[in-house]
Amino acid sequence: MDSNESKALTKDDVLELVIAASISRLSMMAGGSTIEMKRIDPPKRVLAHWMTLILVAGESLRVTFKAHFSTTAAQQLAQKSLNTDADVISSAQVKDFMKEYCNMTAGNLKNAFLNSQIEVGISLPLLTRGFDKVFFTTSYKQATLEGQWELTDGKSTVYCSATVEMLKDVKIQGKLSTEDDSSGDIEFL
Repeated sequence: MDSNESKALTKDDVLELVIAASISRLSMMAGGSTIEMKRIDPPKRVLAHWMTLILVAGESLRVTFKAHFSTTAAQQLAQKSLNTDADVISSAQVKDFMKEYCNMTAGNLKNAFLNSQIEVGISLPLLTRGFDKVFFTTSYKQATLEGQWELTDGKSTVYCSATVEMLKDVKIQGKLSTEDDSSGDIEFL
């Protein structure tokens, strides 16, 4: 496709973008570890004990990204970023690490959308028990798509899910991409 040619943005395009962002941000936050992705099909109701979530939304689309995790898995992933052994990472640090993961993924998505002139904002990341997912209902419409996938570095697994809602038709030039040159340090407050 010619880079000047307009193309309709689909919910499948957006879901693929969310998956790419989730992989790249987890790899970066896990000290450059190679992250493998596998789709979860059929979808599960509860994926892990804890869940962080964040909303990326604008006039034309809404994405809810969720990261589901166990404390042990997140400790193992966080140890390189926090420069310490997994067994000394506190529960509070694990929760902050995973909220920052959601925030970094959402920020990466926001940049990709803004580069394609799609105005969006992001919420603050929230933390809840993974079992609370049963209370999150999605009113499935034709313009809504949900996906689930697992990310692993070979030792630890984080489960991700996203709901993509297209609120109106969007045309983009070229292709959406999550690639950036951010290689800065991660700071936990």
